[in-house]
This record gives sequence, C-alpha cells and structure tokens, in this order.
Amino acid sequence: MQRLSVTGPKVSFDHQSHMTNKTASPKSRHGFYSEFSIVKPVKLQSTYSLQSLKDETFKDSAHKCCSLKSLFPILRWLPYYELVWFKQDCLAAITVAILLVPQVLAYAVLAGLPPECGLYASVVPVALYGIWSTSTKVAVGPGAPSAIMLASAVNSVITAYNITSDDDGYSEMYQEIAMTFTFCCGIIFIILGLMRAGFVIVFLSRPVMTGFILSASFIIVLSQCRSLMGLDIDRYPIFYINLIAVINNIGTIHLWTSLISFVSLIILFLPKFIKRIPRWVPIPLIVILINILLSYFLDFESLGVSIVGAEIKAGFPHPKIPNFEYLSDVFSSAFVVTVVDYMSNIVLANSFEQKTKDTYQQQLSEYNNYIKTNDGSKESKIAKVSKPLNLPPLNVDANMEFLAYGIANLFGSWFNSQIISASFSRTALNYETSAQTRIASFIRIIICILCLLFLMPFLSPLPKCVLASVVCTAVYRLMRDGFEEMIFLYKVSKLELFEFSVSVIAPLVIGMEMGIFLAIGTSIIVNLLRHTFANVIFLGSLQTNNSKKNDDGGGGGGGGYQQQPPQQNQYKPPPQQVYKPPQQQQQYQQYQPQAQPQAQPQQNQYQQPQQNNYNNNNNNNNPDAVEIFWPPTNIE
Repeated sequence: MQRLSVTGPKVSFDHQSHMTNKTASPKSRHGFYSEFSIVKPVKLQSTYSLQSLKDETFKDSAHKCCSLKSLFPILRWLPYYELVWFKQDCLAAITVAILLVPQVLAYAVLAGLPPECGLYASVVPVALYGIWSTSTKVAVGPGAPSAIMLASAVNSVITAYNITSDDDGYSEMYQEIAMTFTFCCGIIFIILGLMRAGFVIVFLSRPVMTGFILSASFIIVLSQCRSLMGLDIDRYPIFYINLIAVINNIGTIHLWTSLISFVSLIILFLPKFIKRIPRWVPIPLIVILINILLSYFLDFESLGVSIVGAEIKAGFPHPKIPNFEYLSDVFSSAFVVTVVDYMSNIVLANSFEQKTKDTYQQQLSEYNNYIKTNDGSKESKIAKVSKPLNLPPLNVDANMEFLAYGIANLFGSWFNSQIISASFSRTALNYETSAQTRIASFIRIIICILCLLFLMPFLSPLPKCVLASVVCTAVYRLMRDGFEEMIFLYKVSKLELFEFSVSVIAPLVIGMEMGIFLAIGTSIIVNLLRHTFANVIFLGSLQTNNSKKNDDGGGGGGGGYQQQPPQQNQYKPPPQQVYKPPQQQQQYQQYQPQAQPQAQPQQNQYQQPQQNNYNNNNNNNNPDAVEIFWPPTNIE
C-alpha cells in the first residue's frame, strides 16, 4: 500500500507510476481525465426562435425601435425625461448663457467675422447637435481654437487670390469662404462618422494635441494685439510674419485703446487669482456692460477707440447655400480642423461624462449608507442626505458624435454660422451647475434668439478691445495647461517631449495646417520606433532574506552568498475534502494514523517512501494536507 499526500483542490495523478492496472480515471468524450472539469459557455440571455424571426410584426417593431433610436439619439433619453431635471437644466442654461453671449461675440471677431455670427452659431448648429448628440454635459458653440483655425484657413485662401483688406468686396468674400469652410467640415465629419472612423483619434496622441493647442494660443494672443493696442496692421496667416508686423508697427499704439484693454484685463483676471470669487459670477458680462455704459456716456468713438458700431445686425439671417467655388481651396485645411476639433471634443465629452457617473455613484453610496444607519427617528443626529437625481440613459458614442458635429456644421453654414466645437469653460460651468440633459442647451438657444432680436442695438457702443480682452482671458487656461504638460513630459518622457515640441513649433513656423500634419507624422514615427525597439525584461527568481541567512550559515560571517534554487511548493492551497461513500468511509478511517506527539516521531509506523520527495516536502510545508492511501484495500 502506498500513501500519497494531496495538497491541491484537484490533482491529476501520474497514472503510470502511482496507479496499478485498471485503476486509471476514465476519460470523457472530450479526451480529458475525470479530474478536470469542462467549462461550458455562458448561455445568451435573449434568444429568439425561428418562428418569431419570421413574424412580420416582430421584424417591423424591432426595426422601427432600433432604427429610430440609432438614428436619433434624442429618443434614447427624451421619453424618460423626469420633471425634477427641468429645474437644474433651467438654472444651468441661464448661468451658462450669461457667459456664452460675450464669448461668442468675441470668438466671431477672432475668426474675422461680424460679431453676430457668433450668436448665429449658437442657435441652429446647437439645436441640431442636441438632437444627434450622445453627450449630456458638453456645451458646444464657437471656440477659440476652432475660430483661429478658421481665420488661418480663410486668410490663406484670400492671400492666394491676392486680395487685401482694403479691396472692395473683401468682407463679403471672407464670409463666403468661411461658410464654405464650415460646410466642408460638416461633410468630412459625416463621412468619417459613416465610415465609423472613431479609431482615428489614436493617431493623435495627447502630447501632439496639447502642443498644438498651446501653439494655437500663441497665435490667438498675437492676433489680438491689433485690437488690444489699436495697431494699424493687416492679418497674416503665419505667426512669425504677424510678430514681425507687430514689432515694426509698435509705434502706432493707441493710448486710450491700450488703457481700456489694460483695465479690462485686470478685472477679467481677478477670478484666476482670487479663488473666493465663485465661478458662476459673470465677470465677462459685467466688464462688457460697464464698457458699453462708459462708451455711450463718454463717447469713446470720439477718442479714436474702435467700437462695434453699425457692424452688428439685429434679427436672424435667411438660409443661404454656401459658395462651392472655394470648396477645393479649403478642403485640406478643413480636414485638419475636423480631426483636431473632433479629438478635443470627444476627449472633453468622455472626461465629463465619466466624472458625472463617478459623482453619481459616490452620492448614491452616501445616500444608501444614510438609509442603513438612520433609525427613522426625527431626532436623529445624522445629517440628512438627499437621494441623487437619476442619470439619463445615454452613453457617449464616438461615431455618433462625428455625425452630430457634421450635421450641425453642415446646416449651420446655411445660416452664416462659424464652425462649432466643445468649449471647456462653458462645459465646466455646465457641469458645476448640474445640468442633466440637452434640454439646457435648448433653453440657451431661446436666450440667444432673444438676444439676436432685442439686444443687438444695445451692443453698438461696445469697444472691440474689450472683446479682444475676453478672448485673451479664455486663452490663458490653454496656455497654462500647455506649460504644465511640458513640465510633466520633461520629467516623465523625453521622447514625448519631442513630439510636444514639434507640435508647438511647427504651426508657428510653417502654418497651422502643415504644422499639424507634421506633428501627426512625428507622432506616428515615434510610435513605430517605440514598438520596434521595445525593451525586453527577463524575469527571474528573487532572493529573500531567508535564503541569504541559510547561505550565510544562519547569518554568521559568511562573506557573500550564492543564488539558491527556488523552493518547491511555496504556494499552500487550502486542503481539499475527499468524498468517500459510506462503505468506503469506515474502511478508510481504520487506516488513519494516530496523532503522535512531536517528541516521538519514530513511533509512526507509516513512513513515507524516500523516493517521493515532492510529497514529503508537501507534508512538511502544509500540516493541513489530507493523506490518502492508494490503492485502497478490502473495498468491494
């Protein structure tokens, strides 16, 4: 009789050495021994019979349900809208609209368009985006990076036609090219969405994206010097040409314009350094209202300060199809702007949606703990915790976001709307004011329409330098994030710092379109090099203090130690109970050795064979091992 020591939950024995004839475990039809179990695949929760699939009623209802909700994401959450969400949506819409109006007016001027184009872009495109969007927190509209990219692309086309700002019909041609550019961006968005090209964002790494935005912020600040200081210079598509023009015309600075800009910038930057000022305080709107009143009563225009004046128009424009003659001229620039714009939009949407879900889970956990700990008495000392509002049943879909931005820009170009993108400042404010659904964006649309109908005449005394100051305030956050990213990459990865540097310098030297292409190419090359020359790490056994003491003779003066082979059976699994039928259980118990004291190990008559060192080690290392005697005797 041979005694085996089993320490694992299921062990397949060596049938050649430990078993006699006719004692091997039977094989199943899969070819495995009975000690192994076959894992069956999980059965699908929803199954349909062939008869149900042939049913026309079933097919029609399933087709309508799937097609409508897949084509119109608004149907995924609108039927489940709760009235308790409406209060939060209204408060968020009013708060964000106060910040929205002055920003979009400034971003329209940044793009080289009339100020009212910013409000046009906050009506039709935002409404269309709300129908096809899968994000509940993102606040879309004109943005600083997209505005400066639009201005750069349009200036490049106008320069190619040898037309200057002093020529007749310059503003009309500029607007036509801008609307064609927006229309082309919408077409590219839709094509990429139908191709399900959401994977494209993997080629635009984070250092490239952050570096490009930092480069765009430099271009934005330099382009606003003309309005901030009243310089008499033209617009140029490349950064260093603009810088040379500013330096050469530094003597044309207007004193009153510079003074108004300086005071406005100080007031606008107060919330950046004084944290006690809440985010919901509309500092830009306050600055604009103060300057409108001062300009009206002190007559800033007579002092030589450039004002908005009759450039701004009231009312809503009639739809007009863009001019397709410039479609080939703006296609390359529109493709670059589409990819960059989508990258920033989808990252912003995913980050705020995830933050919303995390906050909801935390509040729900606190509420559940409050329910468990509160005994229901009115005199409970525990602070009352209210139940959080439910989240709308909607998740961000990368491919559907392509279609949402494409449809919004495509039809928005018919109403003199510039290209729209996700705004970080307005999205952050929308999140902090607890907006629940896209209903908040529809309420903002109503406010913008009221501004277009009734507010435009009151904006005519507004100085242009104030709008330029609002733009510079918004760009400050982009520059701060860019420098923080540069410091982080310097500490972490010099290779990604090289990508970041190329993304910053290339658009400043060769233009924004070619610069971003060069940055993307650099990112692809760096990724190829990183995967081609990857580091290979060989794993081995690590020496412990116990092995060192054993090698040094218990710690006594050994003078170095050699590498020890790894000890067998370091893992000690829990003992496995061996099931025995009642007839075998009585016969098995009579072979159980009696527990002997450790001082008399020689009295144990069952000695382990010396050749089975593995099982001997298992017995010594695992005192809870179950001893099995094989083969059993006297068993029928």
